[in-house]
Amino acid sequence: MSAAKRILFVGEEQPLWEEFRLVSPGPEGSWEAEYAHNEPEAVGWIEQGPFTAVVADVHLSDTGGLDVLDEVMRRQPRALRIVLSDPDDTESTIKCVGKGHHHLMKSCDIATLLHALQLAIAMESWLPSAAVQGLISRMRWTPS
Repeated sequence: MSAAKRILFVGEEQPLWEEFRLVSPGPEGSWEAEYAHNEPEAVGWIEQGPFTAVVADVHLSDTGGLDVLDEVMRRQPRALRIVLSDPDDTESTIKCVGKGHHHLMKSCDIATLLHALQLAIAMESWLPSAAVQGLISRMRWTPS
């Protein structure tokens, strides 16, 4: 049995959070979820230990979710970064480029999120070493 994977949700409470609470742990493995409503709460969780993934809303009440993703990239470069944004907010969507590994539109469902998480975790097995994984996770753009 593998150890629980940790995920941090950052933003306003939304249906996705409740769906995650209902399905975790599930057949994909166990997840330990934490929830932060703003940047200071998120940084507090990030300082307490590593996360497998961080799911951040583009808009936070105190600052932009993209600032949180920058902080995650700096402090925990191996964490998978997933951005949630409103499909009608083109400006914020453009600013997301290079901030996250995956970009999901609100209101994505739990199946979409779990698929993105499973895909990203499966891709880790294709990377040759921890050093290369760390390097790739810090890259904002991947060369063609």
